[in-house]
Amino acid sequence: VYDTIKAFLQTQFAPLPVIDYDQIDTALEHGTDPFLMIEEIFETESQVAIGDPSGICLREEVDLLVQCFVPAPESSDVARRQAEAVKDALRFRTLSGVRVTNASPPEAGAMNDGLWTRYGCAVSVERDTHIPIP
Repeated sequence: VYDTIKAFLQTQFAPLPVIDYDQIDTALEHGTDPFLMIEEIFETESQVAIGDPSGICLREEVDLLVQCFVPAPESSDVARRQAEAVKDALRFRTLSGVRVTNASPPEAGAMNDGLWTRYGCAVSVERDTHIPIP
């Protein structure tokens, strides 16, 4: 699920880099260009009934946070617009069986530490997997 969303963002927002959470320190210390960071916040898997006695369906639900970083000299409006673009690109899409069930508007207020400005967009996705019963 994570990789599907990340690959979509990389394609949709190229040439803007899309990095993982564990790459943030390097990006903030050495980067000078805007980028997106994707982070998995929560994941669960549960059995859901689909009415098929030959198998069961497992539903994987994942909450992600996509954060848009821009150098602080640029206005916070740039980061907010980028987060809005992420929301608009993902909202109610289905990508390789991964359904986006929610893409929230950018959080209220930007974080600005004097070097970077950041806005985040929360994204909820789910995927069903059918598992046959022998």
